[in-house]
Amino acid sequence: MKKNLLNLAFIIISLFGFGQSTLYFEDFTGQAGKGARGPGGNNPTIDLSGVNWSIDVNNVNLTDTNDFFFVRTVGVNDLLEGRDLDGEAIWLSPPIDITGFTNVSFTIDVSESNGTTTNNLESDDTVTIEYRIDTGAWTTASTNGTFSNDYSPTEASENGLNGSTLELRVTMLNNGGGERQRIDNIEVTGFPDCTTAFSLPFNEGFEGSFPPDCWTTYRGTNGLGTNNDWTSTTSATNSGTRSAFVEFEVVSGGNAQDWLVTPAIDLATAQAQLRFFAQDQFTIDYNTEYTVRISQTSATDISSFTTVQTYNETQLGNPFNEKTIDLSAYTGIVYIAFVMEQNDGDNWFLDDVSVVDISACPTPTDITNLTANYIDGTIDLQWALGDCYDDVLIIGKEGSTVTTVPTGDGSTYVSSSVFGSGTETTTDEFAILNNTDSSVSVSNVIFGNTYHFEVFTRKGTTWSTGVPISITLNYCTVDGDTTFGTSITLVDFGSINNITAQGSGYDDFTSQSTSIARGDSEDLTVNLNTDGNFAVYSYAWIDWNQDGDFNDSGETYDLGETIDNPDGATSNSPLTITVPDNAELGSTRLRILSQYYFNNIPTNGPCDGSTDGEIEDYTINVLPGTIYTYDNGWSPSNPNGVSTTADDIIIANGDATITSNISCNTLTVNPGAGLTVNSGVVLTALDEVVLQSTSTSYASLILDGTITGNVIYLRHVNNAPEPGASTTNNDLISAPLIGQSFGDFRIANPNILSGTIGGNPAFLFGPFNPTSGNYVNYQPSDDTEVLDAGEGFRTGSTDNSTYRFIGTVETGTVSIPIVSGGTSNWNLIGNPYPSYLNVQGFLNNANNASLLDENAVGIYGYDGAADDGWTIFNLATTTPSTVITPGQGFFIDAENSGSINFTASMRSTGNSDDFIVGRNSNPLVYLKLSINTNSENYRTAFYFNDNASTDLDLGYDASVWNSVPEDFSLHSYLVENDNDIAMAIQALHSYDLQNITIPLGVNSNASETLEFSILESTIPDGINIYLEDTVSETITLLNNESYTITPNTDLNGSKGRFYLRFVNQSLSVNETNLENLQIFANQKQRIITIKGTFLNPTKLRLYDLQGRLVKTADLAKNTSSQNIDVSNLSSGIFIVDIKTENARKVQKVILR
Repeated sequence: MKKNLLNLAFIIISLFGFGQSTLYFEDFTGQAGKGARGPGGNNPTIDLSGVNWSIDVNNVNLTDTNDFFFVRTVGVNDLLEGRDLDGEAIWLSPPIDITGFTNVSFTIDVSESNGTTTNNLESDDTVTIEYRIDTGAWTTASTNGTFSNDYSPTEASENGLNGSTLELRVTMLNNGGGERQRIDNIEVTGFPDCTTAFSLPFNEGFEGSFPPDCWTTYRGTNGLGTNNDWTSTTSATNSGTRSAFVEFEVVSGGNAQDWLVTPAIDLATAQAQLRFFAQDQFTIDYNTEYTVRISQTSATDISSFTTVQTYNETQLGNPFNEKTIDLSAYTGIVYIAFVMEQNDGDNWFLDDVSVVDISACPTPTDITNLTANYIDGTIDLQWALGDCYDDVLIIGKEGSTVTTVPTGDGSTYVSSSVFGSGTETTTDEFAILNNTDSSVSVSNVIFGNTYHFEVFTRKGTTWSTGVPISITLNYCTVDGDTTFGTSITLVDFGSINNITAQGSGYDDFTSQSTSIARGDSEDLTVNLNTDGNFAVYSYAWIDWNQDGDFNDSGETYDLGETIDNPDGATSNSPLTITVPDNAELGSTRLRILSQYYFNNIPTNGPCDGSTDGEIEDYTINVLPGTIYTYDNGWSPSNPNGVSTTADDIIIANGDATITSNISCNTLTVNPGAGLTVNSGVVLTALDEVVLQSTSTSYASLILDGTITGNVIYLRHVNNAPEPGASTTNNDLISAPLIGQSFGDFRIANPNILSGTIGGNPAFLFGPFNPTSGNYVNYQPSDDTEVLDAGEGFRTGSTDNSTYRFIGTVETGTVSIPIVSGGTSNWNLIGNPYPSYLNVQGFLNNANNASLLDENAVGIYGYDGAADDGWTIFNLATTTPSTVITPGQGFFIDAENSGSINFTASMRSTGNSDDFIVGRNSNPLVYLKLSINTNSENYRTAFYFNDNASTDLDLGYDASVWNSVPEDFSLHSYLVENDNDIAMAIQALHSYDLQNITIPLGVNSNASETLEFSILESTIPDGINIYLEDTVSETITLLNNESYTITPNTDLNGSKGRFYLRFVNQSLSVNETNLENLQIFANQKQRIITIKGTFLNPTKLRLYDLQGRLVKTADLAKNTSSQNIDVSNLSSGIFIVDIKTENARKVQKVILR
């Protein structure tokens, strides 16, 4: 045991050591030529630019160009050399700060040109190495401080120095052309003085060696985790190039603890606050605990530390975010420890640790010097920070001033520099920034609009009044100089033909315009007045992408010069200008400039104006190229192999097929329309391919060829509930395109419902975890998660509109893992293709069917409420042409773990609805039976086809969710071999329509009025549908009326009370002689006696009160009395069910 403790002590101590720090280093690299060189005697040429050292050459005599005291390259090495000095030349270091360091030392490499191999130097040729501390007396270095005559390369040094500043001096003396003395690699090092506490403010950014001076790192008392200790990394930082980092590892026998401890920090009596930036790495919770601990006595005594803050992985967050901890309860010396405890857990990135005094800073100060500029399509905001703040919050609004008044600690404001993507603080006002930066570039802004911003600062929960600013996005203003006659006299472009005399320097002719289509060309001619025998140059700029500037490629046109002409065309006029195929449609700006020049061709930019000349602005209306429309046929013609990247293609209705290589600017597939790209065909979209949808109709894309260009699916998503309402009313979706990260996805879709969970920002978007049986709500830490093909997500939009998916099209087989044996066997998956998916193709896949529960082989679709049963697609409820929409999520019930397969052969065209609302037409024979109260409704369904039976039919019968009926629900039990499993859908053979009785189950509360009715039916005419209640002894023909009952006790869903019967003719309780039939039990003989005569074959069934069939018997014809042996049955209440072709009687009997 003692040996183990000693080993542990050695491990801990070995991590504590403090290394030397380099305080100064000079090797003269890149400084060749710096110093002094003759001729000039004692007044040589001196160049010390770009260096921090100095020289004294007042006592030398450098008479020749080969006399020097400067940095020279010898081989590949730069060093300082003195040659033929004829006096003392001195090199001086800058003052070197050695405050806070002890046992400071220095070394200098000293050499000569040939060493001792030749007799170059004499005894009066010397080198002296000296130092002084705090501007005291110069002292010769104790080791090799002086050199004379010839010597080999030697290191001069001194150690054990202490003080505030250190200066070094090297003096060389020689007097011959062959005498060369040299110094190189001057280094000063010291040990940090960790005996004195650091005062406030304390800051550490981990940019130097690790651990930083006076910091300590060690492991916990159990010594576990020998592979990974605290270190530094460049892989993730909050600022700078490095951060502190500790990585997880797998250990046994407990958890690994990794400690990173600050030096002693003197808080004095300040109201101190600890600030640091942190992030974890992985989005899955690995049960890692992050703690911040304080000791007032020791950096290494673990028992002396008190935990002041604990974070789990979600709370630590990802990406980097700032944490603050109040230290006002502490005074004097403290040590702060950052401790990660885990076993096969997560990682910790730590950066920008500071301890500051906030005692004199109760109220935040506003920022100053706020500016806003529109540059390259973004609004650049910059400001100067005040001296009291925790965070800066910027709220932005388009069109009018900001009205938001922030509250709280700021954690609810999820910011984004993509305008409209951050938290909507009030209507149309969005969080732009929420951190401590002093600038931000705001994107997703529209040229021509006005944007308002207000910048707030926060201290605790107190907010500043805010600083507002606004900016209207417009073209840069310019002006010219018309002192001379230099001017533009003609602009001829399309329908613009503007002849002018000299203007005012800048002339706004934007009321004059011309129209030109994408891909078309026009000639531009510009005439200039040179005001005599002079040269004038001209440029034109056109803002083709309408981003408010002329800086993009292809927007500058060189018109050339005009010389000595009062109205002469430029040398490049007429200049043919072709509209780019991707030019933005609508009105844009044409700018023309003239500029006098003498020798050099002017390089004026579009915002520089003219120093001798003028500028004119005009309007160009960009029109689309040819628009090819498919509406069950092409118009104006078939674009296959014909269209260009200037043209647009719209698939309006029907299913279009691309059969040969094709190009376009944009291609749009309307809701309900479909597009197929054949194998080997390339579709090139200069801009994008857009697939659209509504709540009832979805675009379809089947890609067997290749698409070059962006593909976007605007996928409709059901409206989320109002804040505070139940989150069950949402939608289940999947990604119809692949490769998009959640971070990019949520920025593109600000209509994802967002809020906070446990004080942390969260989004109503995430997968279903079958292990826990819960939905996951993604947080900003999940931004790196990729929306994988085939994975299902629960979500809800704020506007009942669309989500924007951007990515690539899945064309092959997709295998999605599913899990059985967790808290739930239900797995949320979805259609991975941007096309419709054939349901029966999916269900008939042998691999898929083998993984599903035999009682629930089907697709369970969310219908928008999930309070009246799921929409279930199985082989009974679908036809071979039934499809589900692109991007549709659904549940499957896994009996075995494995991978569900989606194959390309399952892709299909279609125009059906999703599961919500249920607007699909259906030729199947079915009945949907509903039960209603004043506030609730539920349904169950029965399907009739030639593939089903009264027993369990795989893929045709489907149990209720989890096979457990809800508290309020309606379900059925299989007619035969039901195994007490409640069914949501029961399939029966077509001939069962003639005469079949189906047990029902109802869950409801006592004294609650229930109404049974037919919700939907395609049952043929002539089939009557009866609801039988054996307790009230009533039979109701549901074809004509509903059945209402108010039970006195809770209904628990068991069989035996309610039956649904289908018969091919009407049944009246009193119309046959069964009303006179007598049924009674003979207790002594244990028989049931039936008295009455039957003229037709008759069946007797005996049920217990749980609805289980316990006895069947065929009753003889033309016999007045018959006995049924029940001696094998125990005592209890039983239901006798006697049925002929045209009549039925049900009666209770008691066996004692």
